[in-house]
Amino acid sequence: MNNPKTFEELREDAYAFLDGEISPEEIQAYEKLIATNAEARQYIEEIRNFETELDSIEFRDEVDPPGDSWAKFQSRLNREQMEVDIQLPEASIIDTIHLHLSRNWVSYGTAVAACLMLFVYSPNDDSQTLKNQSQLNQVALLKSPTELEQDIDDLQVEAPTYQTNYNETIDSSTLARLSDGSRNEQSTLAEEVVQSNDLPSLEQILINEQELNSMVSLETDGMKWDIDKFPVTNIEYAQFVRKTGHQPPFHWEGNAYQLIDAKGHKPVTYVSFEDAQAFCKWEGKRLPTQKEWEYAAGTQSGHQYPWGNQFSVKMANTHEAGIGLVEVGSYPGNVSPHGVYDMSGNVRQWVNEDFAESDQSFFTKPGQYKMMKGGSFMDTAEKATIKYSISGDKDTIYGNTGIRCVTERS
Repeated sequence: MNNPKTFEELREDAYAFLDGEISPEEIQAYEKLIATNAEARQYIEEIRNFETELDSIEFRDEVDPPGDSWAKFQSRLNREQMEVDIQLPEASIIDTIHLHLSRNWVSYGTAVAACLMLFVYSPNDDSQTLKNQSQLNQVALLKSPTELEQDIDDLQVEAPTYQTNYNETIDSSTLARLSDGSRNEQSTLAEEVVQSNDLPSLEQILINEQELNSMVSLETDGMKWDIDKFPVTNIEYAQFVRKTGHQPPFHWEGNAYQLIDAKGHKPVTYVSFEDAQAFCKWEGKRLPTQKEWEYAAGTQSGHQYPWGNQFSVKMANTHEAGIGLVEVGSYPGNVSPHGVYDMSGNVRQWVNEDFAESDQSFFTKPGQYKMMKGGSFMDTAEKATIKYSISGDKDTIYGNTGIRCVTERS
């Protein structure tokens, strides 16, 4: 053979060689190399195995595998990259304002120019300057008075006020403007949320430690069973960690939770589906099914929430309250008709059900994704309703997801 091939050349031309995209002479040279070089032979075998896996992708009827050698090479690179599941924080109010202004930069520039002009010409009479609409019209020569008034009105964003006891309120008109940059009104539910701005006193916790392990007795379809009255707390999970050697949540310091929860009465978080199953099994219990969880929350009443149909930040700790994770039992009104607390907000709760069974599931296959119920301090009020289900990767830990167990009685 006058043109022998090296292993380095094979690495560059591997897919072209396998797909027959090179000359017969080059193919023959590579075949000779593979027959005599063990490293080259192993490399080609790995490529063939990869192509076999590529052809067996579950969604091959919807997404065809790459057809040419370069696309296959890129696909292999993407496949071999490390994948990290990170939950990004939700956009803050300032982020949303910035996005709103960036999408309406013309209006923003007009407003800034108008403000500078007013400052230069009337620095000593601010109130009179703001009332003088004719000066604004002189600045915005390319806009009609109606358009300018609309632009200035869209930019009047009222910042949230911060008070003690974690109170945080936002003017309803502000939320309407921040939704999508339009003047459309928010839903009735959102208006009710921002109007209910008096949170319960979080310093008056409803429970004591003797109540943490208590359960509520229920009966459905002739079967008697119990469910935890409250979500599992850090102090309860710490006993499980100490006695079994189970891996503690990553944000604890060793086996201690005190740095993030002094009393240990906050719900345990950053636990995977497998962690939740292991804890319940250690207690001689199990995770609830979707039907059991919804029944305990009061689904038979026909209400959206455990307490009724009217949402209020006085009743549950959701994103609208803006206060973060709180101790279990902090909301005395957040109780189902059966006496089960905290079934809405604060932390989501793992449910022993594939998310594929949920009404919110689209093209989700059973196995990897499990169901979470109840919503959390990071979720909106809509996701804290009894019937709403959230998808959770069973191998992922979430900072807003905890545990509630059930047990059957004879």
